[in-house]
Amino acid sequence: MTSVVTRLTTLLHGRFVGSDSFANRYYEHKRKPSRRWVVYAARYEDASQVPCAWHAWLHHTSEQAPNAASSIRHKHSWQKEHRANQTGGEGAFSPKSGLLAERAYEAWTPETRSPADMPPEDMPPTNSSSPSFSPPATTRN
Repeated sequence: MTSVVTRLTTLLHGRFVGSDSFANRYYEHKRKPSRRWVVYAARYEDASQVPCAWHAWLHHTSEQAPNAASSIRHKHSWQKEHRANQTGGEGAFSPKSGLLAERAYEAWTPETRSPADMPPEDMPPTNSSSPSFSPPATTRN
């Protein structure tokens, strides 16, 4: 959710530059164009919701703001559409096989043995077999 300060700054000093496919809106300061920011359309702000072309503009890697024509022109056949981070959601990656594949999970539980079933070397120490500790004697002057 956009803060009150960001809303006021956008209203008083912001110049709208453009928006992306996620409906995020991008602004720059009217008098100081080096200051750029994004107002997220989603309720929870997440930087992974910013497409790479707009990320480049926000971080001054590209001085020209992207538009629909420039973003289509630079697409390659191997490029995919930008998606926000899907971790923890329904679109999260889940391998079908291999070490990380989903399978029936069986939690480990330690063995519990009674002292009668244990060999002598595994027996816990008892008070009588453990060495006793006595503090050194003190003398008073």
